[in-house]
Amino acid sequence: MADGHTFTVTGTFGESGADGTITKTGGGTLVIQGTQDHCSDCTLDVTEGKVTFQTDAGGSTPNYNLTVTVSGTASVEFQTTQHLAALNLEDTSQATVTSGGSKALVTKELTIDESSGTPTATLDLTNNNLIVDYDGTSPFDAIDTGDAGRPRTLQHRGHQ
Repeated sequence: MADGHTFTVTGTFGESGADGTITKTGGGTLVIQGTQDHCSDCTLDVTEGKVTFQTDAGGSTPNYNLTVTVSGTASVEFQTTQHLAALNLEDTSQATVTSGGSKALVTKELTIDESSGTPTATLDLTNNNLIVDYDGTSPFDAIDTGDAGRPRTLQHRGHQ
């Protein structure tokens, strides 16, 4: 998708086969407005430009089928609550949950690239919520709660 161009999907978006991958390239914007229906273990790789989610990747059920990987300087914007298998932010990519305060990013796994202990990728929840819906041992202790220059506040609500 060329720089400066926007492509909007109003119909059903997703993969019907097992282990499918959709790759978004080019500097333009992909807007997902239609219902999402992703196969188990499906991946959306955003390598360039931007993807805007106006519907839940988890569908109407919701489910945790889609892994979203954002790399390079690409970005994703979540305009509604999302249910993801994983969100992987690599390099200097960014993900934003737009303001509103009533949204949640719900994921089984979250990975944010870092260099020497400093995050290089960005997750901006604005004024919304993050829920890591994990199985097994709590990942809370493994989350970096801040450094000398920029403390972050995390609240643990979940399995103990």
